[in-house]
Amino acid sequence: MRRLVGFPAISLLIALAGCNQQIGPTHQELKQDLGEQVYSLVSDFEIESTENLGSKTEPIIQSRYRAVLRFNTDDIKDPVFLEEMKRLDRINKDFVEIHGLSTSKRKGSQWETKFTIEERKNLLKE
Repeated sequence: MRRLVGFPAISLLIALAGCNQQIGPTHQELKQDLGEQVYSLVSDFEIESTENLGSKTEPIIQSRYRAVLRFNTDDIKDPVFLEEMKRLDRINKDFVEIHGLSTSKRKGSQWETKFTIEERKNLLKE
């Protein structure tokens, strides 16, 4: 009698590969969305933890993040915000570290993400 030794191992690998699928936006998508929403260059971005508050079919992905931002005239699209930053003399001078939460929901084939900032501190540019 012949025994199929490889079959259970292959089944296990396929099952484990399915478990590692990412649910939610990628690290790069979150970094890009944050930069677009706060009109700045995101020079450093780290996801500290992620949790699905929803279900597999209706995921609500919440991530705790830390980011370092730099305001740059090339990145600011809103003319009112740009004038305010120029008035405050903040362009290309300050680096700002922020900590907060992002919440992402699926809208069709895209992820829609909203960011909240819980803490902000200025970093001196050397």
